[in-house]
Amino acid sequence: MVLQKELDTLESHMDKMDILNTKVSKREVAWHIDHSLRVINGICNALTHSDPAEYESRFNLSKMFFLGIGWFPRGKVRAPKAIMNHDSIDRDELIALFTKVKSKLSNIASLPVDTFFVHPVFGKLNRAETPKFLRMHTNHHLKIIRDILK
Repeated sequence: MVLQKELDTLESHMDKMDILNTKVSKREVAWHIDHSLRVINGICNALTHSDPAEYESRFNLSKMFFLGIGWFPRGKVRAPKAIMNHDSIDRDELIALFTKVKSKLSNIASLPVDTFFVHPVFGKLNRAETPKFLRMHTNHHLKIIRDILK
């Protein structure tokens, strides 16, 4: 399954979900887990509901550069409000979100090649580009979690 290693690592931090280190992040470990899962869920939904006929590849230097190096800097892009959780995060809700995300990720490969989602900086990312972006985004938050836990 796409992102299996990353999801396993996120799950391994569940027992530390209440830890906060404001020198690293304004948010606790649980928020980073929740945010990562919300992004994956939202992108899977967007892929599923996109119209492949509307996909067109366009040159995007930022997309090419950052997907190429597989990394992006902290604090440069703000997440859309739809994937921001400002409420307290419940362990059972996170477990349910893990289950939902795993199910949706297992279906990505069966989608048409030109399904896509629109990223606010990178533009349209198709089914082939999506796992690389999801891996990059999830690893970005896993690094933050590791720094919070140091």
